[in-house]
Amino acid sequence: MLAVNPLVHSFLHAVHPLFFIGIVAAGVGAYGLFKLIRTGDRRTRAPELFFLATGVFLIIFTGKDLVFGSPAEVAAFREADPARVQGFAIAPVMFGGQPSSTSLTSRTVIVTDRPRVERLVALLRSSTHAAPNHPEGRWMTELWLYDDQGRHDAIVSYTSDGIILRLGGSGVGHDFRQEELKAFLEEVAREKP
Repeated sequence: MLAVNPLVHSFLHAVHPLFFIGIVAAGVGAYGLFKLIRTGDRRTRAPELFFLATGVFLIIFTGKDLVFGSPAEVAAFREADPARVQGFAIAPVMFGGQPSSTSLTSRTVIVTDRPRVERLVALLRSSTHAAPNHPEGRWMTELWLYDDQGRHDAIVSYTSDGIILRLGGSGVGHDFRQEELKAFLEEVAREKP
């Protein structure tokens, strides 16, 4: 396995993959503009401007967490401190007051024992950004994390795209992947009341 500097690993773990595409696009656009200006070429600069603008937009849109930090709900899960997390629960996803037919569990399961709480926190902290593309759902559950700040909610879905962890709404920077959550949550759901 390739050894990676811990600082580089943390940076790669925290940044959405579109950030790097933005850097490449901005670099291509800037290089093209520089080359056109340096050679005095009079042809249109539209492609270069497009790449530069797209790259800058992606860098700002996906890199804002580097400057401002993660949104609160995302940070509550991905930066959770095991010492501050008192427990977690999985619950059925409700539609119209009834549990969804695709819910992992039909009841709320509350877990407070330290080894499993610490295992969940480790899994959440090791999740990586995901960009699901209209995945087909298999099961889903609500995941509630309890810490000294209160309750934090997420939706976990087992899909054709793997396990998707949706934190604080939807969109770029709110979807994460952690495949080991599947077996862990299924085991919790199987427990007898």
